[in-house]
Amino acid sequence: MGMWLSIKSAMMKSVLFLGLALATNSMAQTIQNDEFWKDTDGNFIYSQGGGVLQVGDTYYWYGVKYNGAVTYAANPTSKNSDIGFAGVTCYSSKDLVNWKFEGIVLKPDQAAAGWFGRIGVAYNKNSKKYVLAGQGGSPSWEFGEYFATSDSPTGPFKFARVQTDLSFLVNGGTGDQTVFQDDDGKAYIICSNVKGRTNLYVSQLRDSDFLEMEASKTVNIHKSRVGGREGNAMFKHDGVYYFCSSDLHGWNTSQTYCMSATNIFGPYSEEFVLEGTQHDFSHVTQTGFFIMVNGTKGSFVVNAGDRWSDFAGNGLGFNQWLPISFETGKPVFHSLSQWNINVKEGTWSVGQGNNYCLNPSFEADRVNQTWLTGWKLASTSSENINNSKKKRTGRWSLYLTGKQTAYQTVNVPNGTYKLSGYVQSSGGQNSVKLFAKDIGSGEAAANITANSNWVKVHTNSFEITSGKVTLGLEVNGSSDQWIAIDDVELIQEKSAEINPPEIKELEIVSKDSVVYEAEDGYIGNGVVESLHEGFSGDAYVNLDNEVGSFLQIAVWNSTSGKRDFKIVYANGGKTSRPVQILVNDSIQIDSLDLSVTSDWTDWTEKTFSLGLPEGKSILTFKSLTADGAPNLDRIEYVIEDVTAIRKRNISAGLKMRKNARAFYINGRTVNENRPLPSKMKVYLK
Repeated sequence: MGMWLSIKSAMMKSVLFLGLALATNSMAQTIQNDEFWKDTDGNFIYSQGGGVLQVGDTYYWYGVKYNGAVTYAANPTSKNSDIGFAGVTCYSSKDLVNWKFEGIVLKPDQAAAGWFGRIGVAYNKNSKKYVLAGQGGSPSWEFGEYFATSDSPTGPFKFARVQTDLSFLVNGGTGDQTVFQDDDGKAYIICSNVKGRTNLYVSQLRDSDFLEMEASKTVNIHKSRVGGREGNAMFKHDGVYYFCSSDLHGWNTSQTYCMSATNIFGPYSEEFVLEGTQHDFSHVTQTGFFIMVNGTKGSFVVNAGDRWSDFAGNGLGFNQWLPISFETGKPVFHSLSQWNINVKEGTWSVGQGNNYCLNPSFEADRVNQTWLTGWKLASTSSENINNSKKKRTGRWSLYLTGKQTAYQTVNVPNGTYKLSGYVQSSGGQNSVKLFAKDIGSGEAAANITANSNWVKVHTNSFEITSGKVTLGLEVNGSSDQWIAIDDVELIQEKSAEINPPEIKELEIVSKDSVVYEAEDGYIGNGVVESLHEGFSGDAYVNLDNEVGSFLQIAVWNSTSGKRDFKIVYANGGKTSRPVQILVNDSIQIDSLDLSVTSDWTDWTEKTFSLGLPEGKSILTFKSLTADGAPNLDRIEYVIEDVTAIRKRNISAGLKMRKNARAFYINGRTVNENRPLPSKMKVYLK
């Protein structure tokens, strides 16, 4: 099923924000990964090693069509090496989901035969030309940095020149490269050097026409001490540049390495692994390019990963697009098979049909392994546990013999789930089962018998109430008995019931810095306490030890956009107590980690960002585990508009819930219980 067909199907149902109906947000669309996407005419999208250029409210996606991609999409059973150049394609979209085919905008007769790729397009305001840069040769067989131009973003692009003198780069050429255009309109080639690729470069294109990499404005920002880098690409967020790359794995996948700087030419930080890419090697992709999404309520980055499945044979789909968020100020990659995107608002959410299993088709590891990315073994193995002969899709499956258990623990929203997978087995084992445990109570399991062909097995539906689950395959047999499993899925059937409370009246004061004391918010299943010293205001909030207990506060935002917050809390328990954060009933942070502090008197803070509309917003902090949330002292909110220091009385027109409690004592000792307030007070610094 292609991208367009998936969206059409999803729109026939209710697209959900982890259980919250999206009926009020008709601009959201659904991205379905792990399949071959199709354009609005129902034809396969062929676009690899490219980039996206935004012109007004329209996005133009450029990439290369290879002959081998056509072959593989038609019959994705084995990889090929056909890199024959069929042209540069262009697709247009206003929502980054529904793509209209604009045609082959650079035809093969505009270049030499052989390799052509790693292209990008930027607009030059001086020449008033759209400029395509990439790796390739001219029609007269000159090779180097290739340039073509067009008067229109939809082409046709015509060959302009090849820059053959690249002596300012080690070994005289670029390794993998992309085009990055900054906010001021300047354009750059982001690349490593050819042959070895241990040097990383930012090279500015000539301002007048973008038809030359300027030697005097090329900076070697990093020399790797641990090996080469490829898939080089850049994004910018809140004034910070992130130079990202992958391991030197050829067509195969990798975790993503990043460096950051406040100046595009550096100095850059030490390399760090982009959080979230290590569990399944960036959702089985190599770094491709990035798309910045800025909307009325927030902003985030789309990681447009290249899955070179035509040449690596590592699964379904050529393009895997995933969101990168900045809740804590640092970039976090979210590995999702399905997610919702709203480019107008600049928001995203996890799709109802998302597969929460990491590395579910066992394709992340490019070679035979005695352990697998994203998975753990109950006991050390000296045998390879992935297999390239017993596989259903892609190149690999999990392959276990003897007595062994492979498992993973993942954090998920509470709700009803089903676990499934495709299996083949020799049979004869004492027992084999696909299982889900640590789900709140008991275990869900599917017992497996001998199957000579691939057969789908699944557990019965089960409830997750602790915000996490351990899933895996357990085998108890002899060394000559085997089982293979592929394409594991953990999908939510029904989200946990969320009943947003009603608020009677809110009093809000707008100033440059505002402190919202938790005890003056609306408390759903919790109590106001003053037992543990060190808090501010009159008290703090102790939410019940249960999933779904919550605190609500109201804020006023002078203009729509992304705003910074910090929450002050104490967690004297033994484990982290994450919370989900909603803005006006829409989830913006699926899980904000609130880690353990040394004691219940040790108050610490956690920073995060939210996209807010103009005017009033209700923020909900909801417990995700059976331990509830930490003790919550206050939420601090910084507003950009420092001139609006006027009191706003906002009447929500709502009443307190009938089941709201004035007095409550839960599992922790308390020495003061007070009625819940009917109004929300705001304390100014």
